[in-house]
Amino acid sequence: MRKISWLAILLIGGCTLIVEQSNLVSLNDSSEFRFLDEQVFICSCRQLKEESYDIFYAAENQKCLEENAKQMQKLSEQIEQTNDLIKKEKLLDDVLASSEKFDACKISKGLTVAGFAKQSNDSAIAYWERDKIIAYFTQTYQICENGEYFDKNDGSRIVADYQTVARQKEKNTPKIEKFKELKSKISSQNQMNKKIAALLSGDNPIIRKMQQAAPDFMRVKVNECPIIFFVQFLKENVAMFNSDFAFADNYQFKKKGADTLVLTVGDIEYTFLKKGKDSADVIIVKDIDQWGNQIINKSTILNNIDVSSSCWGYYKAI
Repeated sequence: MRKISWLAILLIGGCTLIVEQSNLVSLNDSSEFRFLDEQVFICSCRQLKEESYDIFYAAENQKCLEENAKQMQKLSEQIEQTNDLIKKEKLLDDVLASSEKFDACKISKGLTVAGFAKQSNDSAIAYWERDKIIAYFTQTYQICENGEYFDKNDGSRIVADYQTVARQKEKNTPKIEKFKELKSKISSQNQMNKKIAALLSGDNPIIRKMQQAAPDFMRVKVNECPIIFFVQFLKENVAMFNSDFAFADNYQFKKKGADTLVLTVGDIEYTFLKKGKDSADVIIVKDIDQWGNQIINKSTILNNIDVSSSCWGYYKAI
């Protein structure tokens, strides 16, 4: 009787295994899930245990999820609190690195957080795919519950933990996108400040004349590009076509009141008017045409575009 009992148990176990695998194959082939990435699919309850459950709940993976989530929160707060651009850029590098590490944490052997909780310009598509994966795992665990590897209701608890990770990713994404944009902007600003510092510390007689005449204009910008770069553009680039721009003696910087700076080089004159602490408009440009007639342009928009495009051209060429 004992031998028959054990044989019955083996037969029942074998039949259960066959049924589980058959149900999983049917699930994978179903129209509901056939368009999911093959890396998501589970072919046996043992695979579900070893390649999903064990990997997700491994101490190293849980540490990856928890520590990087906490680190992103901590760094986000520090970024908001600091005004030092160099320190802020370093913090942004760190928070973006933590985000990448969080994305690399595992849901299963073939599925990372980034693949599970994808973000897209079309959020509806991203949410659809994430919800499909959650639905797939929900049904997979239901098939494998009350079997060799999982007890009843294990699946709902495990899937709830997956959903917690998805919500964390969803919460982080807008901040991370914002931080990427901020990183680009601050990195550019820090590089610009280094270039300005190099010009101010160098042996440049034209820059020295400007600094002596208008020290408060040294970091003033036209359309976000410093006037000092435009002056250097005249010396280095325009001088190749007009020798007047090559020599410091031909440059005159004159302040008119607190907010106006007039730059004269030979027959050409630029008038800058501050509009706040660090920005200015080019309100007048005087030039000479090929027949010797004076041209006066008072279009602030066109003058700003002309000066700032030259300025940016110089900056990008450095």
